[in-house]
Order: sequence, then C-alpha cells, then structure tokens
Amino acid sequence: MKTYLLLFPSVHYVLKAELLLKRAGVLTEMIPVPKEIKGDCGMALVIRAEDLDLVARLLIDGNLKPEACYEKENGNYHLVTEF
Repeated sequence: MKTYLLLFPSVHYVLKAELLLKRAGVLTEMIPVPKEIKGDCGMALVIRAEDLDLVARLLIDGNLKPEACYEKENGNYHLVTEF
C-alpha cells in the first residue's frame, strides 16, 4: 500500500494536524521520523495515498501545510516536490 509521510516544523504542528485530520475522519498515524529522512521535529504523520487530496485541502485551509511530503512505495521514501 502506498502512503505519504508528512513532516512539520514542530511536534505542536504535528499534533494540531493529527487532530484536524482525525476530526475529518482521515486515518492517520503519528510516527518517529525515519532515520533515512532528516526532520527537525522528530515526529511525522503517515496518511494513505487515497487521502492525499483531502488531506492537502484540510491542512492548507487550516494553515498547517507540511514542510515536506514523502511518498513511501515498496519500502522507499521519495520527496514529493509539491504538496
């Protein structure tokens, strides 16, 4: 299953984004940032690929746009240039 990893500037933003998404019924999971990805915050959100458009709208409308978005496919992370 293809997923996306969302990085934010701080844990505070991760928590706010997680709450916003869960209230909208989006399945999300908070995880430590994988060691192969650099992140200042240390925590990230994982979402399903099929939820990406909805998540993007919700986070942008909520002023919680991620710093970076990585696609995970077949165990490898690839930076998505635009969220």
